[in-house]
Amino acid sequence: MPLDPSCAGLTSSPHELTYGVRDVILYALGIGAKADELDYLYEGRGPKVFPTFAVVPAFPPVLELLRKTGGNLAQMVHGAQTIRIEKPIPPEGTFVTVARVEGVYDMKRLVQVLVSTSTLQPGRC
Repeated sequence: MPLDPSCAGLTSSPHELTYGVRDVILYALGIGAKADELDYLYEGRGPKVFPTFAVVPAFPPVLELLRKTGGNLAQMVHGAQTIRIEKPIPPEGTFVTVARVEGVYDMKRLVQVLVSTSTLQPGRC
């Protein structure tokens, strides 16, 4: 099924992700944190949270929108991703993420779907 260009402007429902110390430590281990990065691995010294943890809450709303475009998820390739973090991520909390299809571009041999996300932590200024 081809991708539907009329999906541009489509917005996902808000997705909530509650995480804790265990989640950020497992994330750090999963991305290969080393023994000299104990601040990310040991709750007695933090834990600090890798800034790239910010991509985790984006997956469910992005997948929701990509399914709605009508494309085959098995044939999609993730091309690029950028994050902007305004404050350090606390070791536990809740994220609320909303995604939006910014554009669907037919490039003859492939189709490009641009999706933006916005993630907030309610109650955190």
